[in-house]
Amino acid sequence: MITEEGGDAWCRYRVRVREMRESIKIVDQVLKTMPQGPIYVDDPRIVIPPKTAINTPGGGMEGLIYHFKNYMMGHGVCPPKGEVLPRTEAPNGELGFYLVSDGTQRPYRWRVRPPSLYNYQAFPYMTEGGLLSDVVAVMSSLNIIAGELGPVTRQFNDATKQELEQICARYPKREAALLPALRLLEREFGCVDSDGMVHVAQLLGHLAREGLRRLHVLHPLQAAHRPDVTSSSTARRCPARSGGARRSTTT
Repeated sequence: MITEEGGDAWCRYRVRVREMRESIKIVDQVLKTMPQGPIYVDDPRIVIPPKTAINTPGGGMEGLIYHFKNYMMGHGVCPPKGEVLPRTEAPNGELGFYLVSDGTQRPYRWRVRPPSLYNYQAFPYMTEGGLLSDVVAVMSSLNIIAGELGPVTRQFNDATKQELEQICARYPKREAALLPALRLLEREFGCVDSDGMVHVAQLLGHLAREGLRRLHVLHPLQAAHRPDVTSSSTARRCPARSGGARRSTTT
């Protein structure tokens, strides 16, 4: 286990370099001890056969058929109902893939738990009281992947907004159409997450935001002006911004 006594950018850099050297040693050990032979399961119903395997039972035309069947709708693997969260210790921290299956080919919910999203939360505390020139070094030492930080913006298009206005016209007050609006949100995006609820609350008005806050669905700051991580009380969440996957600290 590579560690350093300090916790500044220089120590994080030293840990990174020593981890790379240790990884080279591990790869060298694996190459020397790994036995020869196939690495995939020899079952074309689960793993598509290699395209070069012409003279094997899974190759040729039969193999091409399996290439289609494994990816066509209505064919391929259908996992059982349930949920799973496999996790690995990636270079930046814990990387997890949260999957909820309803027994069909398409997942009911799918979310990637990226480490950079959680590591970046420490960035303001690391740079507080420092110099502007320190920002570059601190950010580089965290090795932030920007694609893991950006939220997904969920907003209705013009046609959906018009449909929402027609729904609101059936109620004496706009905020009374909150539940139908959430159903509309689920229909459009396949789920209800914090970004979508904030957008709906903005369209319906202040009382709708207050109603969501009282239901403990939105944090007070969310209800006021901006989206944040979804509360655990949300019944159905989206893969991109939800907090359904279990969190843990990363190093």
